[in-house]
Amino acid sequence: MNKIVIDKNDFKNKQLLNILNDYLYNYLKNKNTYIFYIHNTIEYGTNNDIDKDIFNFIKKNYTKSNIILLSFDGNEKRIQFNNDILDEYSQIFTKIPKIFIKKKNITL
Repeated sequence: MNKIVIDKNDFKNKQLLNILNDYLYNYLKNKNTYIFYIHNTIEYGTNNDIDKDIFNFIKKNYTKSNIILLSFDGNEKRIQFNNDILDEYSQIFTKIPKIFIKKKNITL
């Protein structure tokens, strides 16, 4: 499943709801939903490994429940880096939604 990047400017009126609805409409089922924070899922360091407990939970449950990965970030390179780490680690991550909410970019 492709990632989605949501800009802070999308947080007005029903715009955000419409974006998420379009993205998740065919994914969400009448099942439990679990949301994991991407930055806790990836163990940053030498190997940028994935947290084994979180991965094992996702691996065991992704076909039986709704699992969503969420990130708040403003850096386009880091968004792509995190997405690539997950997708390269396991095909499972390509089958679940990854939502990246871009923080407001501040220019001085």
